[in-house]
Order: sequence, then C-alpha cells, then structure tokens
Amino acid sequence: MDILKTCRECIYFFRSNLSRFVTILLPLLILMEIAIHLIELSLPNNLQTVATLLLGILLGSLYNAAVIYFMASIVTNNPWSVIHCYRAALLVWFKLALLYLITTIATLAGLIAFVIPGIFAFIRFAFADFICILEDRTALDAMNESWQRTQRYQWEIMAGYALLLLLFEGPIYIFYQFAAQPIAESVLHILSNIVTFVGTVYLFRIYTILKNNAIA
Repeated sequence: MDILKTCRECIYFFRSNLSRFVTILLPLLILMEIAIHLIELSLPNNLQTVATLLLGILLGSLYNAAVIYFMASIVTNNPWSVIHCYRAALLVWFKLALLYLITTIATLAGLIAFVIPGIFAFIRFAFADFICILEDRTALDAMNESWQRTQRYQWEIMAGYALLLLLFEGPIYIFYQFAAQPIAESVLHILSNIVTFVGTVYLFRIYTILKNNAIA
C-alpha cells in the first residue's frame, strides 16, 4: 500500500469537497463550542470533563454520520445534499453514539494505562463507524469486524493518519499557543475539528480499498 499516494488522494478529495465538509460540520461545531462554554460556566471542574466528553459523543456521532454518508455518496457518484446526509444520520444516531461511547472508553483506558495501547485501540477500531453505518452492523459487530480488517494494515493506517494530522493540525496548534482571546481559541478549535476530517477521509479511503479488494 502506497501511503504517500493515498495521502495525496485524500488531501485532494478533502480540498475538492471542503465547502461541503464545512457546510455539514460548521453548524454543529459552533453549537458544541457554545455548549462547552456553558458547561465551563455552570458545572464544577470535576464534572466538566465528563460532560464535555458526553457532549462530544452525542453531537460527534451525528455530524460524523452525516460526513460518512456524504463521502459514501461521492464514491458512488451520487452526491447527497447536506439535508439528506443529516436525515440519514438521524436514523443511525443512537447506535453510532453507543459505538463511540464504547470505543472512547476502550481508547481512554489504553491511554491511561500505557498510552500505546490506547493508540493501538484507536487504529484497530478505525473502521468501526464505517462498518456500523454503511454495512448496518451493531456496535459490537462493527468493532469486531474493524479489529479483523485493520490487523494486516495497522501500521500503514497509523502512519498515514499521523502524517495528515501533523500537516493539517500542526500549524493550528502553533497558532493556538498564541491565541490570547477566548473567541480566537474557539475559532481555532472549530477549525481544528474541521481539518481533523482529512484523517477521516484517509481512514475511509483505506476502508474502501480493503473492502473493494475483499469483494474482488
């Protein structure tokens, strides 16, 4: 598998469809940013982390599902509208939120334990949301199937994903260190969440390649 070629393809795909990604993501990302500030103002410190994590899972499962449906529609040369993507996302919202809750707990447990197991879990569950939505599997079935499919290519998946995040997230992280105003931090946080989806594009591309190879 040519990692650099795949990364270039994903960057091209992301840039070509950037306006649609922004249209899908921006409304809920703004809503989430507002909700996070309200959480910080209204809840004690020991509850803020949990509340923010649960908020991310609830809203994240909705806009992630919409993005997955959008990417799948592009691959099949039948692009869906934003409304169509969200209508479909609402139908799988609960089971995807359950999937993200389980994988988040597994990943965090690994990160707390020895860090590397958490990264390993994230990579091995990288296809779970695609399988859950596009192949209509339960959360646990999707996790198990993702674990199997990523086994042979886990290092390629990790390397390409890390490279793309470094290229796109690195500059934002640098700017974030100099952000003096809360509004600037919020804007950079939203921008960071959007560009992170170049990594999602990469994971989806690998998922598609392996699935097509299996069918062939």
